[in-house]
Amino acid sequence: MLQDTFLHIAEYAGQDAITNCRAFLYRVAGNLALDYLRSQARQQSRDGGALDQDWQCPCPLPERLVQGEQQWLAAESWLRGLPALNRQIWCLRRLDGKRHQHIAAELQISERQVERVLYQTGRMLAGANLDWLT
Repeated sequence: MLQDTFLHIAEYAGQDAITNCRAFLYRVAGNLALDYLRSQARQQSRDGGALDQDWQCPCPLPERLVQGEQQWLAAESWLRGLPALNRQIWCLRRLDGKRHQHIAAELQISERQVERVLYQTGRMLAGANLDWLT
């Protein structure tokens, strides 16, 4: 924009008639800025405006699908490798959202044991680098 301003001033035929150079400079720069804004407005109205979120495909990208499938397989493998009691308690807590006292009552074990098994399973999960499961 600055270069265009000076280019217009350099090509102006009536340079001898300019009495206030600073005012002329500001007038040319203002006119160019206004022309630019008008052309942008015309272009947006002609092109339908700026692209927004509505234009994006709602389908996940192929890489995200593959990543999700790999994460699912890793989680499934990890869950299968857990001892049965750990798997059952972890699923009741994380997937079903049950409280420790409800899990203890359902499995007929102490609440302290539920806490210990969940702590142990959490450490195993941290060692497996599946932090996104927590």
